[in-house]
Amino acid sequence: PITDAKASSGTMVLVGEIATLKSKLEAAVKESARSAMRLEEAEKKVISSELRAREAEQTLHNLAGKTAVDAMTASRRIADLEAQVAPMEAKITALNHSLAALTDVFKSELEQAEKRVASLKEVMASRNSQKTI
Repeated sequence: PITDAKASSGTMVLVGEIATLKSKLEAAVKESARSAMRLEEAEKKVISSELRAREAEQTLHNLAGKTAVDAMTASRRIADLEAQVAPMEAKITALNHSLAALTDVFKSELEQAEKRVASLKEVMASRNSQKTI
């Protein structure tokens, strides 16, 4: 009976279909394995990208921290310079007031001295012109 069953056309059709299904199943298993490999590669790329993103984020964080420290240092330096400038400005103002007061006190003497200098220049110029003649 088994030999008769093997030889029957219905059995032969079933055996052919089973062979076809087996072939399709093997192809599907191979494709599934390829897909799993591609998925694994994609996961590795994602992990690598995430690591690079974290490194970039850490670098940015470090740079931001360094920039903040640099800004604070610059602020302190500016404050120090401003603290040094303020007394100097006060001294300059005091010196300007002193100079103005001295100018007021000696104004007439300065004017007389300027007149004498102008007169001496005229005398010297006339002497020089007499020597050349």
